[in-house]
Amino acid sequence: ELFRRNVMHAVVKQHDIGRCVFKRHVLRRRDLETLAIHRRLRAGRRNRLCADIDTADHGPRRGYLPRDRARTAADIGDAFAVEREMVAQNFAGCRAFHGLPWGLPRGLPRGYRHTVRPGCYAAGGILSSRIALQDISVAVKRATPPHTEDPMTETYDDIRDAVQKLCTGFPGEYWREKDRERAYPTEFVRELTESGFLSVLIPEEFGGAGLGITAAAAIMEEIHKAGCNGAACHAQMYTMGSVLRHGSDAQKQKYLPKIAAGELRLQAFGVTEPTSGTDTLALRTTAVKKGNDAYVVNGQKIWTSRAEHSDLMLLLARTTPRDEVEKRTDGLSVFLVDMQKALGNGLTIKPIRTMINHATTEIFFDDLEIPADALVGEEGKGFRYILSGMNAERILIGAECIGDARWFIKIAADYARERSVFGAPIGKNQGIQFPIAECFAQTEAADLMVKRAAELYEAGENCGAEANMAKYLAAEASWKAADMCMQTHGGFAFAEEFDVERKFRETRLYRIAPISTNLILSYLAEHVLDLPRSY
Repeated sequence: ELFRRNVMHAVVKQHDIGRCVFKRHVLRRRDLETLAIHRRLRAGRRNRLCADIDTADHGPRRGYLPRDRARTAADIGDAFAVEREMVAQNFAGCRAFHGLPWGLPRGLPRGYRHTVRPGCYAAGGILSSRIALQDISVAVKRATPPHTEDPMTETYDDIRDAVQKLCTGFPGEYWREKDRERAYPTEFVRELTESGFLSVLIPEEFGGAGLGITAAAAIMEEIHKAGCNGAACHAQMYTMGSVLRHGSDAQKQKYLPKIAAGELRLQAFGVTEPTSGTDTLALRTTAVKKGNDAYVVNGQKIWTSRAEHSDLMLLLARTTPRDEVEKRTDGLSVFLVDMQKALGNGLTIKPIRTMINHATTEIFFDDLEIPADALVGEEGKGFRYILSGMNAERILIGAECIGDARWFIKIAADYARERSVFGAPIGKNQGIQFPIAECFAQTEAADLMVKRAAELYEAGENCGAEANMAKYLAAEASWKAADMCMQTHGGFAFAEEFDVERKFRETRLYRIAPISTNLILSYLAEHVLDLPRSY
């Protein structure tokens, strides 16, 4: 990580046959901009500056500066634009040089001191193993407030703990009952809302927490890790982005405070249609402008989950016929529909019973009239707005899958330790151990991609590839963990009271929705690997 993302801008002093040769390792402009703008890495945790130590008394060892004094590559990157810290290091028994007057990079704090003895060298900005240290003292002079941890890599342990505590009030019995009745978990959603977890993405000025998608992902992961199901409410998080980024000030003032307070629910996302499926640009639902103050909507949506339990719907409809647009992506618009007013006045909701308790529906629009101010952003640009929301959706679904996988792994490992057959715990057998360990490794790897996608999304960068890979890897990891857990439990996995069969059914959904794994692979092949379009 140190070499790949944060190569330090350093001046290197080498001793060669009694004369000094100075080499300069220059940080690329692109990397400088990345460090200055995004500040992704946290001091002391992910990239602690380390020095190999060779002392006379103790022999070779590796030493780390304490976390509160660690100067990482990220810190040095920040120094160019933010902190301008000075670090002084004194090495006993060595001749000192300081000031580095030759070609200092602009903005690098002067006063950096360290001592080097003949025969020692430094490479790439990292102190080599031949530098001798007997005494290290670090003095930091700050010209700005103390360095704070980067929110983009914050783990939100306090939020995770609070979610875990909340979920203990909704054990397996609660979810089994809801699953049998195909009932909406109203009590669970209400508790999450009142605790403020569903409004983490809403800015503080509108009553929310004003956090990023990393915090939202942490919440969804912990919900699923506890054996609960966040599908009943996750849409409110990823649909929020379209309103926050592209909604008018009037729309934000009207809806966001009420959503944050739990007075309104934004849970329905009307995009998929029976005839077009994943081919979003082929959708047929239309919104025809009526004068200057209204649109008339006609068409049908399917797999619109939580529509019966939502006050608002984010609707994608065609406002310009396909044969009249210059680009295929033009002509679609996004609307924020008041479902309570629309129901019975041109809007009909029909529930679809499925193998899981997902509260999904199909919706019919018959001359539904909505006000012109329901339009989000600019007319005809809705597909671009929806894509941003889809990236957020994939990241959050990926986090849910990570939570599911960790639930399956824990349940399987616990059972393998406790279940005894032929006089020994079944977890003693490699046939049981290896699948659990393999699922653990795959889950941890997928989690890294979910975090990477979330960081890029928060930074405002294009994260289409990362968001899709995060969802793909996490969904595959959770499904493999589910199958492993079923196999570990044997016949007991089919018993309702173990919750394995319920979670098995629930996590299977995410290999298909919100985007199938095959289409993710097609996207990566075409847009990342530059292969010919396959469909």
